[in-house]
Amino acid sequence: MARTRAGGDPVASLLADHRAIMSHLDAMVESADAQAFSRAQHLLRLKRRLAAHAMAEEDIVYPALRDNLKTAEDATQLYEEHAEMKVLLYKLEQTPKTDEQWHLHATELRTLIERHVRQEEKVDFPKLRAALDDASSRELASKIEREKALLL
Repeated sequence: MARTRAGGDPVASLLADHRAIMSHLDAMVESADAQAFSRAQHLLRLKRRLAAHAMAEEDIVYPALRDNLKTAEDATQLYEEHAEMKVLLYKLEQTPKTDEQWHLHATELRTLIERHVRQEEKVDFPKLRAALDDASSRELASKIEREKALLL
């Protein structure tokens, strides 16, 4: 795709984030209750990556979906899922890393994020890409990177 090579793909970095986020979630879910340090490290990295990613989506991508595609309902659902993720992240923070409940919260978070990622990658992002011309794509890509840079 020419946009991707030219750096104008507005969602390329978000797709890379999805891979990194899922990798941390997989490690968290696969960890044993006795691996408290590893769990804490993955949770910390996940939270940092998710914070920048979510901010870019909530402040730049979802408004673009709403404005360019007139899909307010889809955008609202995506915002709501982000709120659910934040609640689960809070539960993970508050639950001892050696507690079996921690694993249940991690699994629930992974399931939610996997569903959310699938919706974005299969439905919302392709629609957004198709609705934008090259100049708009480059502008949106630049805004996404600026927004993410605020937290990274």
